[in-house]
Amino acid sequence: MIVLYALRRFAWNLGRAVLAGAAAGATGAIAGELACARGWGHALEHHVGTALVVTLLCVVISRACTPSSYAP
Repeated sequence: MIVLYALRRFAWNLGRAVLAGAAAGATGAIAGELACARGWGHALEHHVGTALVVTLLCVVISRACTPSSYAP
């Protein structure tokens, strides 16, 4: 939510949206992995997979939002 708010304050850029989504997804993946006692297959499938989905959703949602900046 904070990432999307921050992205909305700038003109849309694919690189910016991917990096913000990856940061949000990686934070969740690291927190999930630290609390998880399962193997690397589970971590790769669930934690990293979820981080990739968060990144994709961040790009899609930020593209759909109207920016609040006046930059072209």
